[in-house]
Amino acid sequence: MYFQTQSTNYLHIFRFSLGLKMKMLNVAWWFLFIVCSIIATKFFPGIDFLVIGFIILLEEEDIKQLLIMTPLLLVIQESTTTLSFGSILLWYSCIYILVTVGRWLFVTRTILFMIPFCLIASVLQAMIFIFMVMLEGVKIDISLTSLIEKQLAQAIVMCFLWWGLMQIRPAKDTTVTLQH
Repeated sequence: MYFQTQSTNYLHIFRFSLGLKMKMLNVAWWFLFIVCSIIATKFFPGIDFLVIGFIILLEEEDIKQLLIMTPLLLVIQESTTTLSFGSILLWYSCIYILVTVGRWLFVTRTILFMIPFCLIASVLQAMIFIFMVMLEGVKIDISLTSLIEKQLAQAIVMCFLWWGLMQIRPAKDTTVTLQH
C-alpha cells in the first residue's frame, strides 16, 4: 500500500515536471519564432512572417495560447505596417475564417491544404491592401506586376515556412495518464 502511494506521487511529480518542461519549450519556441520573424521582416519588407505563427496557433486549437499570442502578434505586425491600424486585424480575421472553414472541409495540417490556402490568403491580403489604400486616400506608386510578385512571394514564404516550422515545432504534451 505504501509503495503504491509513493510510486503514484512520483508519477505526479514526473508528469508535472514534464509538463513544465514542455511549457518552457513552448515559450522558448514562440520567443525565438517572434525574434526571427522580426529580423526576417527587416530583410524582406512587405512579407508577413508572423502570420505563419497565427496559422500554427489556429491549427493547434489551444485557446489559452491563442488568446495570449494573437494580440502580441497583431500588435507587433500592426506596428511594422505603413497603413492605418486595422489592415492586419482584417487580414488575420480572414486567415481565421479560412482556417476555420478549411478545418470543417479538409485536413488543415497538410501541404495539400496549405498551397491553395496560402494563395487565397495572399490574394485576400492584396485585396485588403488595395481597399485600405483607397479608404485612406493615400497615393502609392505600385504597379500591378509588383503587387502580384509581392503576393506570390508571400504565398511561397507562408507555405514553405509553415511546412518547415511544423517539422521542428515541439509536439503537444502527449503524456499518458495512468489509471490507478
